[in-house]
Amino acid sequence: MKGGLTIHSMVKNEPLLYYSIKSVYPYVDKILITDTGSTDHTLEDIETLLKEDKEGKITFNSYPIEADGHTWNVRQFKSYKREYAKTVPLGPVRQSQIDATETDFFMVLDGDEVHYRESMEIIHKLEFPSHINHYRIPLIWLYDWTHFFISYSLTGRLFRTSQIKMKDIYWPEMHQRLDNSPFKPEDEDVSILNIKPYTHFETVLRPHRRAGKIPRKDIQPLEMPLPEVFQKNRFYKKRFITKGKVTQAKNKDMRNLYNEVSKYDSILEIGCGEGRNLTRTACLTKVGIDAFRPILDLYNKDDGIIRLNYNLQGGLTNLILPNTFDSVMLIDIIEHFEKDFAFELLKQVEQVARHIIVAFVPVGNHPQTTDDRGLGNDFFQTHRSTWYPEDFEELGYEVVHIKNHHNQPGKDSGAMFCIKRLTHE
Repeated sequence: MKGGLTIHSMVKNEPLLYYSIKSVYPYVDKILITDTGSTDHTLEDIETLLKEDKEGKITFNSYPIEADGHTWNVRQFKSYKREYAKTVPLGPVRQSQIDATETDFFMVLDGDEVHYRESMEIIHKLEFPSHINHYRIPLIWLYDWTHFFISYSLTGRLFRTSQIKMKDIYWPEMHQRLDNSPFKPEDEDVSILNIKPYTHFETVLRPHRRAGKIPRKDIQPLEMPLPEVFQKNRFYKKRFITKGKVTQAKNKDMRNLYNEVSKYDSILEIGCGEGRNLTRTACLTKVGIDAFRPILDLYNKDDGIIRLNYNLQGGLTNLILPNTFDSVMLIDIIEHFEKDFAFELLKQVEQVARHIIVAFVPVGNHPQTTDDRGLGNDFFQTHRSTWYPEDFEELGYEVVHIKNHHNQPGKDSGAMFCIKRLTHE
């Protein structure tokens, strides 16, 4: 940006701060981070950012504030505002960042906000017209890792440094003009920057903020991928995206999975084949999907199972609406897909399921290219991916690793039960 751009980041207990800063780092000149009293991993993450700051862009300081602004929720906001407006010095902290800014422009970046590359490239090349002092930027709110909603669609983030000061209150902080006038959307020196919305993770990290205030009809599946920085650093992905746990077991006992799903009324099985797994559940509504029509025709009988012939390459969510089934089951099926497609399928399964997802998956290399039932289904019976417990653990599944299963020549030994209990009920 001609004239330079500085990031203003004021943080306290921000699990995604690393991602937040990394999403803007290549496109800005300076980054000011002020921590107001973190007690989680935030300070460690700042230390990591400083070690990786090869261009010397980041300046870090501390300004401890006793009150925790993360504790309020929507119902308490007004009382919280009255209590802390004169005692929580967030406004002065923001003003200190303005005073320390040497570039012509600055952008506010909270620790739970992560930007897309294409948007930051636009901001990086942006030239502020001489009459514009403030740009508003679009955003989306993440409800969980696979759904979003709109609370408000624009927020004030980009400012001309020489024309801005903080309103003379402690909390909530508010940027205004030097003549003390607030910015309004209709003002001549305010404009909208039409770029890809950045992602706001407040409700993912602090769901109590909006508990009971988000209508189900407003929650939509997140069809675009998360910002690129989430795909680059597996350490932080494993640490902050809720992980499951891995335990060991000696024997395969499928009843564990059947019992889990039988707690609910409806179930969908991906790759149902004959329907044997569905018959062993106690769900009232049982639906199976399989791409191989002959197996469905052969076993289509009066057993209470609804069988659908569908190739999942067409997209699960193009067939099934979000939150349709209480549970989804994937037994010996995920290894039949290329791994990138399988990860996308698991993401779509989370949109379709309301309560629980269960899977049974071979561990390690299990080559298979033919249909051992003699039905000519070699294509769909071929194994195309290799899986390990950490693959599902990183996605938030509880994993039970059975090391002595599948003791067959030419195949690795092992299988795993995988269970994910969902939060978007």
